[in-house]
Amino acid sequence: MLRLNRDSRRLLDLIIATPPMLQGVAYDFCQMQELSGLPYLEYKETVTYLAQLGAIDLDPRMNYYRLTTVGRHYREFSGIEFREFLLKSIVVPILVAFVTTLATNLLKLL
Repeated sequence: MLRLNRDSRRLLDLIIATPPMLQGVAYDFCQMQELSGLPYLEYKETVTYLAQLGAIDLDPRMNYYRLTTVGRHYREFSGIEFREFLLKSIVVPILVAFVTTLATNLLKLL
């Protein structure tokens, strides 16, 4: 599940709004850090966190990164996950309770 904190959401929004700097496909680590306004260590931790979530593909030397489909459309993925959560946590239990009650009442009638 994509659980973004304030800094990771702001950085991801900035990445989406900024055209890729390196050959039109990748973002320069240092230039994006300057644009973000985050202190270096916070920026590095946020980028690493986004890479762990799969929102970006991070170069092992941390020189650049690419935005993935999950990162580009994170709001859609979050919405899908929320709907799945509602279905599993609310709709299914209500349906199970309804079917159980219906079966119990039908058995009482027999």
